Amino acid sequence: MASKTCQQDGKRPNKNPATTRHLSTNPKDVSNELPSQHGHKVVNNKRKNLTYHLESGFARKRQQAIRAGYRPLGTSSTAAWHYRFGTSGPPSVLETHWHEWCPARIDRVWQQINGRWTVKRQNINHRITHNGDFDGFLLFDKLVDYEKLGFWLERVLRCPNKTIGDSPKIAGMMDLLTCKGNWYAAVRLGYQMAIARDVSASFGGQAPNRSAHDTAPSSMVLEKWAAIFENCFLDFAQAYPEVEWKADQPRRQQLHDSIREKLNMDSRLNMNIEADFRQMIDEVIQSFLYNSSAQACRLFLAQARGSFGLVTLSTLTPNQVVLGCLGQPLSIGFDPEARLLSMLQNPPPSTQPWP
Repeated sequence: MASKTCQQDGKRPNKNPATTRHLSTNPKDVSNELPSQHGHKVVNNKRKNLTYHLESGFARKRQQAIRAGYRPLGTSSTAAWHYRFGTSGPPSVLETHWHEWCPARIDRVWQQINGRWTVKRQNINHRITHNGDFDGFLLFDKLVDYEKLGFWLERVLRCPNKTIGDSPKIAGMMDLLTCKGNWYAAVRLGYQMAIARDVSASFGGQAPNRSAHDTAPSSMVLEKWAAIFENCFLDFAQAYPEVEWKADQPRRQQLHDSIREKLNMDSRLNMNIEADFRQMIDEVIQSFLYNSSAQACRLFLAQARGSFGLVTLSTLTPNQVVLGCLGQPLSIGFDPEARLLSMLQNPPPSTQPWP
């Protein structure tokens, strides 16, 4: 296990303990070596050792990855896992952590390397593990409970999800909010923030439900808009390859105006008022530049309601684990000699030192 980048977790609402485990690896025979996440979930049987049960199941998954040509990341070994006794509901692997809303996809991702813009195709996949209660999210200045948020995410992300719990909705929000370097994700978020302005805009003006008319932008429409943003950005990045323009308002305005001219030919967008149209462009550029997985977690926690701890992992930052909490403390312990970092959510009061 020490040779793998592994992520391991498993909160389950049942009376038997359940857990999951997954690892991030690179394929041997892919030139760009795209990081990916592999996992296994179990609901523990009665009187069965949970640790052994998990390891035996994950060993098969590990061997499958090896046979498929994957190898561990060479830079670090990262583990994020969570398993526990459930509190309510029947056992179900579907509801077991980790959670992801959108499956992994390959898309173009821009990066700044040595002060220059570069682009390559990367595997995009975000996963979370969560412990506590996520009650809802402040969306368009209205509190939306997690059930309705799930209906909305299905429309906005163009990805159905059969889970019923609160945790998967957090995974969906991470998919929506994590946009750095990817124009498709940035356009998807920017449209909602500036143009939609209400949950009902994705349901033909109705309250969120699966039977309502679908009026959210299709994947094809989002791809069209994203291509316009990327083509304008490509021309701009060739003229100004250095990164300083991010804080240079005149240069950003030049990019903004170029995008505005191209998007104005789209009938779905040019019918909006000028202020909303320009705000969308601003939101898309801002999200593209800054919405990393860490920033996405910050944005989510600022609008979320409930009390919980959160761990976020992304193939875009395979050597990084993002920790967050809302409404309860989060303690972190370091053991430099063992090169170990441990997180404890909502620890009990104690005067004893950490072992």
